[in-house]
Amino acid sequence: MIKLQDTQGLLDRQRKINSQRAKEQQKYEVIEALLGVNNKICRYTSNGVQIRRQYSGSCPYSINYEEPLMCYVASYGASPRCSSGKACGDTCIESTDTCHVGKGTACNTSFHTYP
Repeated sequence: MIKLQDTQGLLDRQRKINSQRAKEQQKYEVIEALLGVNNKICRYTSNGVQIRRQYSGSCPYSINYEEPLMCYVASYGASPRCSSGKACGDTCIESTDTCHVGKGTACNTSFHTYP
């Protein structure tokens, strides 16, 4: 049985993660505005999380977001093997960060939710 204290701790952790994601998104938008990025930022939702991608023209109606593979499923020699964070494209990122890239050459040694 889950105790009320445990539930409150989980809710507090999720609020902190959501706050970090919102701050990260704001940071990217400010940097893009300062740099004068002319590409259009297209936003999509996957598993309840917003994914942002840049396009030079109009936004496509939908995107194909493929989750990175687990290392035991990936082809031999997949690199890097992400054990402390999670795979995102060809690199590893923090497990609390949002992956805007999707599948690449990196793989996960343990399960993570995406994006």
